[in-house]
Amino acid sequence: MVAERSALVALLLIDTTNGELIWAGGREATVASKAFSNDPKAASLVAPTSEELKRKLFTDAIWLDFPGRQIYK
Repeated sequence: MVAERSALVALLLIDTTNGELIWAGGREATVASKAFSNDPKAASLVAPTSEELKRKLFTDAIWLDFPGRQIYK
């Protein structure tokens, strides 16, 4: 048994003077809760929280190759 939550985010950087696409990026993520069908917990299996999904979706990797990206340490 599987209960999952997934999302996809797309980011676009568009030049507002001429409408040209400068940069496009995005990320897809899925989080899942799993249990064997004969496990007593399988009947009450719930999908992971949206917070768990956000932590996996919004990482620094989403900004790779973003023009003008600055990394602060």
